[in-house]
Amino acid sequence: MPTALRKLVNSRGQIYYQSVHYKAPTVLRREGTCLVFSFEYSAQMVTRLKAAIPWKKRRYRPDMLDWLIYPEYGETIIQLVKEVAGEDISISEEEP
Repeated sequence: MPTALRKLVNSRGQIYYQSVHYKAPTVLRREGTCLVFSFEYSAQMVTRLKAAIPWKKRRYRPDMLDWLIYPEYGETIIQLVKEVAGEDISISEEEP
């Protein structure tokens, strides 16, 4: 789970930091001619994604921590997220 540090000040004016854990959102959006799929890491999600989408139709981008997916697999990803994570997502449009 990703973490961040939150800066806090106590009653005596001393600064300290607190670790905050958060869940990365599951996102499926259009980017050019592909779909970009990002999610909180789950071994089950990765295994199911690889089983559902042929390797020529998907590519992991380690620098961006996301997957490029051919558009015809959009509904497959939506169903996969519902089954594995219990979330309802949709395809959002490209970010400006």
